[in-house]
Amino acid sequence: MAYKYESLVLSLRIKGNFRIMKSFIAICLTVLVVGCKSTKDVSSENSPKDTNYKNENVLISATIGRIDHASDPISISDVRVIGNKMLIDVNFGGGCEDHQFNLIGSPTISKSLPPIRLIQLVHVANGDKCKMNVMKTLEVDLKELAYKQEAGSKIYLTLSGWSQQIEYTFE
Repeated sequence: MAYKYESLVLSLRIKGNFRIMKSFIAICLTVLVVGCKSTKDVSSENSPKDTNYKNENVLISATIGRIDHASDPISISDVRVIGNKMLIDVNFGGGCEDHQFNLIGSPTISKSLPPIRLIQLVHVANGDKCKMNVMKTLEVDLKELAYKQEAGSKIYLTLSGWSQQIEYTFE
């Protein structure tokens, strides 16, 4: 008789575990089906307008002026001077709006040899809320920042956000 009751108890335990397992599988399938039927539009306003991000150079001219302008976040990864041009590799968040860049040089220069001019890169994101990492190369005409616009005239440029001084010799 004891064997019969043990068999009944074991049978009820197995049926109880089976019911729990059935409920668990039903819940998982429901979550899977509901999750897959999402109709979220991937091409929302926060998606990039152009998915072909060619790293074409953005041409800008340097100007002389106040260097205390507000700037949207930007990261400078490389700076190099080739002739009268400076190439600045930058990274920033965005991808949905057009961004503008200005390079402004201080009107005052140090009285060292060669002289030193502070410069600021200003980034205007135009309210871009996208989070894509955008990489661009800015090509800056440096002629306005020269100490003298004479061949061989040398100046050091100190760019905020860049740790090294940049040597520029007018050509």
